[in-house]
Amino acid sequence: MGVREDGREMILSICGPGRMLGLSAAILEVPMPVAAVTLTRCQVRWIPIQVLRRRIERLDEFSRALLMHVSREAYEHVVRQAAMGLLSARERVEQVLGECLSLSGIAEMKSAIPLPVPLRQRELAEWVAITPEHLSRILREMEQEGLIRRYKGRVIVVAPDRLRRGLDF
Repeated sequence: MGVREDGREMILSICGPGRMLGLSAAILEVPMPVAAVTLTRCQVRWIPIQVLRRRIERLDEFSRALLMHVSREAYEHVVRQAAMGLLSARERVEQVLGECLSLSGIAEMKSAIPLPVPLRQRELAEWVAITPEHLSRILREMEQEGLIRRYKGRVIVVAPDRLRRGLDF
């Protein structure tokens, strides 16, 4: 569960029996970015972190590397989901545009950059969890502010240095 700036809680997941919570954070030795809250009676079993680490140490090098990789992916997914849920629709759009620039290795450029997003507007809207109509309004607003330009179905980031990046993941 995450908490928004206004204090409202945000549900990230509903878990059933047999679920291991916080495992990726424990394996990576980092704090869990969210908390768990139960809505019904449940039984919780706790595994001491030292026991978990001793078992991981017994794994061969490849298995340990694989476990760390999968744990990192799972942890980053939780962090991203929690952080994106705390952003406004506009901030989520800007975050995704910034991520696309970063993935392309051109995030530090200050000139107009055709954005390498091979998604249609409907798909981009789904990605940031808004309707295509709302995305269109946000993109039009960003165009009027001189942040982006749209050309032949592509988004061109005109001012990458002015994009609010929301939260860093």
